[in-house]
Formats: sequence, structure tokens, C-alpha cells
Amino acid sequence: MGYFKSSEQLQEVLGNFFQKLAQHPEIGPKLLAAKVIVKFSYREPDLTITINCSGPQAQITFNDAETKPEVEMGMKADTAHKFWFGKVNLVAIIARNQTCL
Repeated sequence: MGYFKSSEQLQEVLGNFFQKLAQHPEIGPKLLAAKVIVKFSYREPDLTITINCSGPQAQITFNDAETKPEVEMGMKADTAHKFWFGKVNLVAIIARNQTCL
């Protein structure tokens, strides 16, 4: 059994996490300065999270098929959980040409 039992739980956990990052006094302004739209596509359970930092404040949406991201990252939800806890190095995985999906 994975860390997340449902897409709803994944949305609640990571949605709140990304919202806190966007509101953080040091991280939030850096996200907005990047002016980038990033989409995280998760599976097992399935959910997409789009973080749009192209406007005056970060907008976080779920399963948004309309907004075109400039950067998209896809992985299993369990891999994301490990990544955000510092237990997996995605750069090393990409450098070794391994898949995150």
C-alpha cells in the first residue's frame, strides 16, 4: 500500500504543501520571480497539480487541462512523497537515465 490512499488525500496533502510554499516569506517571492508554470503529474493515485507563478500571486489548480505548463514532471505519488522528504534524488535518477514514472 502506498502513502496516499486516494487522489483526494494526495490533493489535500500536496495541495496544502504547495500552498504553504507559495505563502512562505522567502520561498513565495522566489517562485513568483521565476514567472513559470509547473505541472506535477502524479499516478497511483492519479492527480495533476499545476502551480502558475506567471501572475501577481501563485495559483494552484488540480487536474487543470487548460493551463499549458512550461515545465512538467511526472512520477508516482510515492516517489513524490520520498522526494519532498529528501529520500530520493531526482537529478541523479535523470542523470542515470532512469525513469521516475
